[in-house]
Amino acid sequence: VAATHDGLVVVTMRGRALMLEGVGEWVCALDAAAGALVTPASPPRALGGDAARRRIVGVSGGGDHALLLDSNGAVLAVGANDRGQLGLGGEPGEGQRVAEPRLVGGALAGRKVAAASCGERHSLCVTEDGKLFAFGDDKWLQLGLRDGSVSSLKTGLELRAEPTEVDVISVLKSAGHVSEASRDPQRWRVLFAAAGGAHSLIALRDTRSDITCLVSCGHGRWGQLGDGLFRHISAPREVKGVSGREEWDENAQKRVPISVRGLAAGSEHSAALLSSGDVMVWGHNGLSQQGTGNRVGNSAPTRVRALTGIPLSRLSCARNSCAAWAESWTAAQLQR
Repeated sequence: VAATHDGLVVVTMRGRALMLEGVGEWVCALDAAAGALVTPASPPRALGGDAARRRIVGVSGGGDHALLLDSNGAVLAVGANDRGQLGLGGEPGEGQRVAEPRLVGGALAGRKVAAASCGERHSLCVTEDGKLFAFGDDKWLQLGLRDGSVSSLKTGLELRAEPTEVDVISVLKSAGHVSEASRDPQRWRVLFAAAGGAHSLIALRDTRSDITCLVSCGHGRWGQLGDGLFRHISAPREVKGVSGREEWDENAQKRVPISVRGLAAGSEHSAALLSSGDVMVWGHNGLSQQGTGNRVGNSAPTRVRALTGIPLSRLSCARNSCAAWAESWTAAQLQR
């Protein structure tokens, strides 16, 4: 299940994609009268278009658009396309929409996409071979395609209507890892990527040392970039306190790197799930979306202490909320 601002996209066990629109009307009805019976304005509709004859296995929702993944690793896009967030090419414009899923081609044609993430008006796709492709709005440098120099800000494209490969080496260098990027460029792979309101998170893995580097870019006014600063716009920067962490492995009897196991981004906050089981959060917290027990925001990652000891495996952020869950718990863990 994935949500946009006013709808839900559901993938069934048989690989069909259903869309339920007008969800905002339900919320208004629920707020109006406690216990009121809320009836959907319209039933869910099966998505057709290029998705009609494909087995859909995954979905991601953004502000007003969604990306679907089929069983062969192809990407399909549906919804708003005013900033090119569907990656379909052409000339995006105000009010432009695609009612039925369409196959995303261009640089993604023939590639197998492992995961997709939708932001407010931009999108990220990670391929099985560890490449990252970005498209949509780039006003705040959230696509990771520009270096933040004066020239790139003045003359660079503020949107990309087609999937564009993100140069991982440029990202590493921008984040301060010049030596690591130069030694052996082919050893780095993109593990995960998460698109937020107007910012992005990218987890990179060194295949030789197994070290994970977490970087962010885009709008950071509320600290959602996690680099210790509150800046309006930023090229890729390293997220503080996540990269380079280690823990003791009892089986191997040595210290091993703590890696990133999952990323999620909301409108103005961010979260990372680590292999140690810790959930790190940062950014805006005015609605307690970080789950830290207060409403104090932060520009560097902090651990959610209430989740310590729970074997979490998944992480997700909505616009102003965050959730983490375990696929299976033991009886002892449930009693905690």
